[in-house]
Amino acid sequence: MDSARGPQRLIGTISALIVVLTFMLPAAHAAASEPCSYGDAQALLNQGPVAFRLADGSADQPGLGGLVGRCQFRLYEDGATVTFSDEDYFLGGIFLFWTYEELEEFGWTRAEAIADLKLVTDRMEIASVVGGEIGAFEDVPLIVTRFRDAFGPPGHVVYTHHAFITQLPAGEYLVRYTQSYPGFPDFTSTVRVVITSS
Repeated sequence: MDSARGPQRLIGTISALIVVLTFMLPAAHAAASEPCSYGDAQALLNQGPVAFRLADGSADQPGLGGLVGRCQFRLYEDGATVTFSDEDYFLGGIFLFWTYEELEEFGWTRAEAIADLKLVTDRMEIASVVGGEIGAFEDVPLIVTRFRDAFGPPGHVVYTHHAFITQLPAGEYLVRYTQSYPGFPDFTSTVRVVITSS
């Protein structure tokens, strides 16, 4: 087996998923009716692939699918601006995954796929922006879920979810995400987060 096929396919898979989800979902924003609760953000952390599969692209969709459009954003959305209320708890996250179709193609077991995904290291930082001046970036620990199987937009996957959950005061922030994988350049994205006053 060509050992370079796995990492190259991971980059391709992430890029393809970014394109699919970018066209499928609206920009995250605070719902006018009810703020996003900590439980909503936890549900997205623990049931992310199911939520994305259920999402119809509408922020006012009821249930788990509706949380995708209003209570979270993806850390890889470089250059995006997302808006929440100061009453919202929200999640910023990224799925690391392999599809079972890819495992079959590579001749990998589930354990080998997990070992490969464990090679990924990542870091998330946040800075406030006041009067156009960017403050110091501070590290924010990411929550890392256990490896699970699920059916999501790309099919049957083995995945882990790296994310943070927070509630912030009104203002503007920059969230910077950096991901490293052996033998490849680091991937970095920055998302502008605007928190409105309720």
